[in-house]
Amino acid sequence: FFPVSAGAPVHLTLLHRQLDARNLPWEWRFRRLPPNDQFDHRLTLEFGVPASGSTLGATLGPVEPPFVVQPHNNVWWSWTAPSDGVVRFQLSEFQGSQVLDVFKGASPDALEAVARYSIGTPGLATEFLPVGTGETVQVMVGAQSSPGSDFRLEAQFNDMSRPTNDDFAQRLRLSGENFRIQGANWRTTREFGEPIHADRFGGRSVWYSWRAPADGDVTLTPQGDGFPKLLLAAYQ
Repeated sequence: FFPVSAGAPVHLTLLHRQLDARNLPWEWRFRRLPPNDQFDHRLTLEFGVPASGSTLGATLGPVEPPFVVQPHNNVWWSWTAPSDGVVRFQLSEFQGSQVLDVFKGASPDALEAVARYSIGTPGLATEFLPVGTGETVQVMVGAQSSPGSDFRLEAQFNDMSRPTNDDFAQRLRLSGENFRIQGANWRTTREFGEPIHADRFGGRSVWYSWRAPADGDVTLTPQGDGFPKLLLAAYQ
């Protein structure tokens, strides 16, 4: 396949190694660009309504955000949160390897990545991302190699409030020398760029902060029904 512009003439020539060849069958196929091929033409992804899309015939735009896995081509959607909650995006029914990236921002040169996922098996999805009412994120689907593939994209949204200490910036401050914490990571998320805890990837996390009142040492002991699956990690 090679790119063409609307209204531009294409001149063809047909050759054969044998000068007297008379039967030269050939085929012509035209493939339109996907309507959301460029960031400025991104489509709206509706909550609860899976979208059928394709990277077949897609291109890269003149300005693209930085990618961890560089796609061969890509298409774009926007999704807006109906209320506070968490959302993840699932890609399925595709061929080959696809890239699924989620960004915040309104222009391709000022996008901030909040989720990146290089997918080889249909059905995998991003981690849940926290979103606020009316917040819009940009979703990019790209093919890692030519020509691309048809696929299905779905936003899975949970309308729920998160614990106040879900994010590192909103960690709860603890005081005292000896205490027991009754916490939970239900409805929490894993932040983009969050470190590996206790040498394991982990899943959803909550954060606390404590300042030592004097020199000494600290012991952290997991308790309750969550042990031994609970991961505890301390940072300075």
